[in-house]
Amino acid sequence: MKTEHTITIKTNPKFRPWRMIATIIAQIGVIGVGVLLGSAAMQWAGFVVLGLMLIGLAVGANPRGLSIEGARREIDRIEGEDIAAPRIMASAPKSPPPPKPRR
Repeated sequence: MKTEHTITIKTNPKFRPWRMIATIIAQIGVIGVGVLLGSAAMQWAGFVVLGLMLIGLAVGANPRGLSIEGARREIDRIEGEDIAAPRIMASAPKSPPPPKPRR
């Protein structure tokens, strides 16, 4: 059985500080509007979304990618599995035919 593999190549990934700053300002704006309108629910919603966003930034800050050498090793490993798979399947014993129904 062949397994599908998806390889994503990201070239030059960059940390985008302006995007992060704009998002934080937007969330603080929601909290600010809640303060101006006297809406505790809007303040809490903005605070919760801001907290979740900051947690997401912290979790996503770790690079999970591979170096070029590591990616090449992974591709070689996948190709090796694909080449070895037909030989394993061809050498597997055949199962006996199903029993015939009785009359």
